[in-house]
Amino acid sequence: MKLLLFALLIIPVKTFAYEVPDITKWQNLTLQLINISRSETGLTPVRMDSYLNQISQNHAEDTAINFDNTSDETRRNTYLSHTSSNGDEFSDRIQNEKIMSAGENVGFYYQIPFSPAEESMDKAINLMHSSMMAEIPPDDGHKKTILGDYTHVGIGLELHREISSESNAIFLVTDFGKYKADALSQSSQPQLTKTNRWSERIRERQEKRRSAWRDRFEERVRRRIKNR
Repeated sequence: MKLLLFALLIIPVKTFAYEVPDITKWQNLTLQLINISRSETGLTPVRMDSYLNQISQNHAEDTAINFDNTSDETRRNTYLSHTSSNGDEFSDRIQNEKIMSAGENVGFYYQIPFSPAEESMDKAINLMHSSMMAEIPPDDGHKKTILGDYTHVGIGLELHREISSESNAIFLVTDFGKYKADALSQSSQPQLTKTNRWSERIRERQEKRRSAWRDRFEERVRRRIKNR
């Protein structure tokens, strides 16, 4: 039994999506880059918002779960952009009467290998932001969103990892919103309904995949111990 537990500790669990380590740090870096770009053009900074954060994080997780990085073709086919796996568009996901206008950017960074993680995360976020800000008309939709007339932003980050290929992908979702003036003095964190349910379904699917892999792994370890 001790051997089994030790093996489970040192061998990483294969998942299709997993939480970004120290996510608050990378959210703050993303926010800092956004506001630096806005200040350079004389715009007021945007603030992080918990409602938009959850919308962004849900979409980042959904995209990472459904991403298949087997080949260039499968990556293109499963990178869901602004459409969720259930067919919802951005306008379906963000439903808040206090928000006057909203926009979404989705970034994607793929690297083999994704290590060291700290350097890769920093490189990925800076590269995605600089690429968006380097856009020129008429293909400058991401840049326009960053420099849009917004008051708040939500930042979602999720990783997809395939251990067998030693490759990793990071998904960045930034959802911008402009709250009505009378809503800014109140809590801009309305209770989520549809979004919460969708997030729960995503987490249930993640846990089922993790559980199935753990069961298979534990059985292989048991057989090895038995055969010794």
